This record gives sequence, structure tokens and C-alpha cells, in this order.
Amino acid sequence: MGWILAPLVLLILAAWLWYENVGAREYAESVGRAACKRLGVQFLDDTVSLRRMRPGRARSGRVTLLREYAFEYSPDGLERRRGRLMLREGRLEWIETQEMPGREYPGG
Repeated sequence: MGWILAPLVLLILAAWLWYENVGAREYAESVGRAACKRLGVQFLDDTVSLRRMRPGRARSGRVTLLREYAFEYSPDGLERRRGRLMLREGRLEWIETQEMPGREYPGG
């Protein structure tokens, strides 16, 4: 019976991780879109992509996932530029674009 349970648990964990990643990507897209609007540049649809996912620490000290996303935008409709952002616990940790040298840390 245990040999049936282990693959089932792995399947449930994989489905949960997939579901969490879909939600995180949608949030990353909305954050990137809002940042581009604030900067007065054009956010390029369907360019948000997961670059890196790794374990990290939450502010409370527990282990959580850090997700780094890349996105593209255009200041003039011709040139493509790349931005990056990091999510920790499903919230924006930092965002970086050429128009914002360094990293912007919202709320801190």
C-alpha cells in the first residue's frame, strides 16, 4: 500500500507547486506592468519568465521560496529592455530596470 501512496503524494506536491507558480507568475506580470506604467514605458505582454527559484528565508525565519522573474519593456516602441523582480512569500521583494538603476525595495 505504501508504494501507491508515495507517488500520489509526489503528484499532489507537484500539482501544488505548479498552482503556486502560476499564481506567482500572474502576480509578477501585474507588478511588472504597474512598474512600467509608473515609469511611462510600454510593458511587453507575454515576456514574464521565471529565471530562478530557490529556497530562502522569510522575515519570520522559516524556509520559503524565492522566485526571480525577468520581463521586457520598451521605452519607445522599438528598443527592447529587460527588467527583473524578486518575489518572497508571494510579495514583491525588489524590482530592477534600466530606468531604476539598482534595486527598488518597495515599502522599505
